Amino acid sequence: MDSTRLEALLEQAKSSDAAKDSDTAMTCCHTILTHASPQDPTTQSIRLDTFEMIGRLYANTGQYKEGLAFSEQYYQEATTYTHQRWALLRIGANAYHLGENKRALWAYQTALELSRQEADEPGIASAYSSIASVYSSLGRLTDAVTYFHRAIELFKQLGQPDNEAGSWNRLGLVYQQLGEIDKAIDAHQRYLHFIESTTPPSSYLLMIALDNLGEDHLVSYDTETAHRYFARALALADKEPNPHIVADLYRNQGLAYCYEGNLEVGLQNLRHAYALSQEDSEVSITAQALFSLAWGELEAGNVKAGFESARKLLSLAGETGARGHYANAIHVLGRYYQQIGDTQTAEQYWQEAVYLAHEMNQRLLLWRLHARLAEIAATPALAQVHIRIAVEIIERIAATMKNPALQDTFRQSRQVQAVLSQQVGNL
Repeated sequence: MDSTRLEALLEQAKSSDAAKDSDTAMTCCHTILTHASPQDPTTQSIRLDTFEMIGRLYANTGQYKEGLAFSEQYYQEATTYTHQRWALLRIGANAYHLGENKRALWAYQTALELSRQEADEPGIASAYSSIASVYSSLGRLTDAVTYFHRAIELFKQLGQPDNEAGSWNRLGLVYQQLGEIDKAIDAHQRYLHFIESTTPPSSYLLMIALDNLGEDHLVSYDTETAHRYFARALALADKEPNPHIVADLYRNQGLAYCYEGNLEVGLQNLRHAYALSQEDSEVSITAQALFSLAWGELEAGNVKAGFESARKLLSLAGETGARGHYANAIHVLGRYYQQIGDTQTAEQYWQEAVYLAHEMNQRLLLWRLHARLAEIAATPALAQVHIRIAVEIIERIAATMKNPALQDTFRQSRQVQAVLSQQVGNL
């Protein structure tokens, strides 16, 4: 097939992609790569443009393994800075979604070095933001904050409000893990305002913004506000039936019901969330769904089901090297062993989780772990030590909430009051 015909196919692929006809676009791309020889210099640029497109198409449809394979081949054949950078970004994105964090970090750091050599500021900003996301997944939360702020500042200087807003959104999730709730809400509101200002607003991005804002309130035990955000987002699901964002919405909604004491409805949502997460290869969504489901099953007394979900999460965390997921896995495994009466094993898991949570400065997990350790402490004095630590962390989290109503809701929640009143049996 000559270069003229291949160019026509590439144009057809681009038109199909623009029309959101991914199947036709992929068919065109496969045909081009079959007939365009890597040894033929007259078709090299066509072949490289095709690699860029097909890697992105697979990623956009959640087929990250295929996207990663094509992106790695793209990088091997790329000879110019532009193609090398795009290939590295595609490798990083696909690897990140697959939970291959070390591979993703290598790709983004290599892209950063190339961009610095070329003095390409947009490329540098993009690499900063991508590296921050991987650091967040690896539990390097302080590093993630630093890199997100670098990206935001540079995107602002470059006049790229869409990329700036996207970095604020992901930064908000890091602040949430750090227990800096006001900063998380501010970051996610910035993102929501940007999405709502676009014409027309993307249903998919709007769902993400609403989900994250709802989660900010959920971790503060403000379930009433959280439910409103989740309901708004789920109302858009018919327009944007993306399985991984819908799965996360049902997960968060399920947790809200559980926090309110409605375990039956909560578990229905959590089980549905996990089932939806299996329709997509987004590892982080599956891991969150497994953690929440394991926790919910154990709270409902479904010990065997809770253990199975925790075991799956532990395996997934081991595959990805994500310390946050590993800490969550041993957190719920500790709860399982507590429920079957093996407090020694429970303590071992929770002490390891405490070490990780301290290292990551993950305050939301940390206070819960100390409260759990107080429940199984060998002596009343040791229990009081854990309670004092849990209370100190709770006070730090509450101090970040400038909204008096939100702070009061957090302090008066059943879960927090169980610690503040030293009634540690109701977590």
